[in-house]
Amino acid sequence: MTGILYSIGVGPGDPELLTRKAERLIRSCPVLAAPGGRDSTSFRIAVQAIPEIAEKPCLSLHLPMTRDQQVLKESHRVAAEQVAETLKSGQDVALLKYRQWAFPIKWSPVCPLSARPRQRWAKA
Repeated sequence: MTGILYSIGVGPGDPELLTRKAERLIRSCPVLAAPGGRDSTSFRIAVQAIPEIAEKPCLSLHLPMTRDQQVLKESHRVAAEQVAETLKSGQDVALLKYRQWAFPIKWSPVCPLSARPRQRWAKA
């Protein structure tokens, strides 16, 4: 069985603005992921709101801020591989995103990272 990737916005920076649903999903996922990993703003916000997640594994996704399409494509490929490996093991992953007001959702095809794992591991 494959895990589920949840895309979770941690808000604009105030840990008190984390929704109850986001908090529940972050607590329930055995693995976290964030651009920059434990050093990211999104991870630090989540830890302030939910201190016990500090010990959870956190995938550090390298997603550079660039307009170079080749660099973006390669970084998305590598990040997708990282996440997909965890999902293939049956573990759910909470992808923490900073300054995202969206409700916590299952990963959708809106983002480039979603297409690769779904296409490549949908049959697993």
